Amino acid sequence: MIDLSAENQTYEEYLRQKVSSPKLNLKDVRFFIRRCAQLRQELTCLLNTKSPETPIHVLDQHSCSLCFALIASKWLPTVPIIHSFQDLSTTLIEFFPKSQRTKTGSLSLLSHLTVALDTLRQLSWSKSELHHHFVRFMVMKVHLKEEYFGRAYEEIRKYRAIAVSDTVQFVEAPDRKAHGKYYTPEDVTCLMVAKATEQWMSNKALKEIHTETRLRVLDPTVGAGAFLLEMVRCLETKFQDYNCDQPQSILQIRHHIIQHNLFGFDIDNEALQVCKLSLWLLSFPHLKPIEIGARLVEMNLLDVNLAKYQPFDIIIGNPPYVKARFGSSAYLKAKSRNLVSLSSKNLYAYVMELGLKLMDGDGILSMIVPLALTNNPKTKSLRKVIQKHHRHTEVLNFDIVPGFIFTQGKIEGTSKQSISQRCSIVTINSKAPFQLETTLRLRWQAKERSVLFEHLSTHPIPKHFDFIKKGIPHIGCTENDDILTALTHCNTTVWDLIQPSPNPEATSLVVFKFVRYFIHADRSKLSRIGLELHPKTTYAHQLLYVYLNSNLFYWYWRTLGQDQGLSAAFVRNAPIVQLPLEMVEIAYNRLVVAEEECSVYKLNAGRRIPNVNFNIRQDLLLQNDLLLLNALQLPPTHVETIFYSKWPSLTQRGLDDSLLERYHPKHHPRRVLPQLQWEV
Repeated sequence: MIDLSAENQTYEEYLRQKVSSPKLNLKDVRFFIRRCAQLRQELTCLLNTKSPETPIHVLDQHSCSLCFALIASKWLPTVPIIHSFQDLSTTLIEFFPKSQRTKTGSLSLLSHLTVALDTLRQLSWSKSELHHHFVRFMVMKVHLKEEYFGRAYEEIRKYRAIAVSDTVQFVEAPDRKAHGKYYTPEDVTCLMVAKATEQWMSNKALKEIHTETRLRVLDPTVGAGAFLLEMVRCLETKFQDYNCDQPQSILQIRHHIIQHNLFGFDIDNEALQVCKLSLWLLSFPHLKPIEIGARLVEMNLLDVNLAKYQPFDIIIGNPPYVKARFGSSAYLKAKSRNLVSLSSKNLYAYVMELGLKLMDGDGILSMIVPLALTNNPKTKSLRKVIQKHHRHTEVLNFDIVPGFIFTQGKIEGTSKQSISQRCSIVTINSKAPFQLETTLRLRWQAKERSVLFEHLSTHPIPKHFDFIKKGIPHIGCTENDDILTALTHCNTTVWDLIQPSPNPEATSLVVFKFVRYFIHADRSKLSRIGLELHPKTTYAHQLLYVYLNSNLFYWYWRTLGQDQGLSAAFVRNAPIVQLPLEMVEIAYNRLVVAEEECSVYKLNAGRRIPNVNFNIRQDLLLQNDLLLLNALQLPPTHVETIFYSKWPSLTQRGLDDSLLERYHPKHHPRRVLPQLQWEV
């Protein structure tokens, strides 16, 4: 192992330079990761030409070890430029000595490195087409966090090598979705770690923060270790601030944190190896590889003996989003442990509940989970766990389209560049008294990702709101609280206005279940399948038509509805605002007259699918919303809050006509309601 102890000052400067380096453009990151995958494939093909009798999977193990060593060396400060095979071999063996490449050590991913180098040594290196590729790869400058070693590993392991005749081909391995493996984006990891650490420190006395060994951080599904790596960086800064009377070097603090404060479980042994190697790269050269992994354990959280472990101060992670079907191994284990969340039938629910059981009385739990936690009837039991724990809970909610939380490049077997997963970041503070705070369900443009977390305004949900049965509402501000409170006080629901069969005297309505930027209740069926509603009276027909097509009902769905569609139960149980007959007729006739103008078509599998989009006449919708708000005894300015529930941007608001291309300029909201101060 190279000893840089004599160059500590130089290495400290190197670390500071890395921390202060500007972030790479996402395209540059993806280019680097693609080059890593290309390197692995070319290595496997080259080794196959030299040893065609060796099974492909064995050759691939050898090439992966060499590839991982080359990639890992990009994070080390003193790697020389590679001019010859001797340079390459000497450098890698010196950095990653054979004595440390054991099956349980932090360098076990590199266990086949010597064999791979021996095989390559027998080739004519200078004439090899890979020589130039190696040199280009080794001189490529990167300023990436160590987490990107895990990203490169994931890209490489996305495919497996198979023999086809005399050639090597690479085919997709089982995709990560089947195993619930979503790689947590860097900005999400930083946000969660910072919030959890701040809250933990606010729960502790200053003297307890001075004693770093008391802090125990667990990622129960650690994977490649993104959360633990970010936790090291966050804690080293905090500990430096709180221990200014006893100054220590960055390396000493990192050494201490990695040795004493971090714990992780995972069922994927190879992912744990990636985590260990990434932590070693972060701490190089102070910690020997073998010292890294003692607290990283190959274990299923459902098998953990809770009594065996001391409580943890911070439990953080991205648990697997995998269904636990009735009778499956995970379901039976959860049942044997008498988990309250059993009926949720998903691994993330079981991980959250067990995490709360492992948490200290002053601890923090922070996890990113599917948005279904907040609004799906199947997750009632998990919401019951949150209520039972009865401590301060913050829920940050993120939608999809146009922006996505999981932007990970091309998804296997599809043309998509992102994973369509709506998410909530849940933070539970065990020391603070119970209060459930939530954000809106945020939508953003891809270019707004850098400011997304500046818009995380939370607000407590209404008092006495039954969030177990009805779901956790996405509130975010006082105006939304006002509107939801007023609606929950309505004594009439859609169910009260309809009957089981059609009424000859009142036209039935069809509500289309697919929702994105508007909800349409149709009078003519438009040859589309949807939820049929049979009003009891003509008044009920007109009121339902006005209400279900309103911005207010869309807002209600955005606040409490399930994901992308409308369920029959949600529509039927929705509270409805009663209006006087003459007002209902005025509002109803506005929309009927505009139906033809608002007719739209969408191509689907070559067919033109008809619909009516009243957003085209947003001026009419806003006038109807004002009638509904007046009936709820709410100020007219709340119409702006309702309108922006349809808005697909965080920063671009209604003053600019060019941002409302789908609205006719003469129907622009600020022209209709000039008394409102629309945001820029």
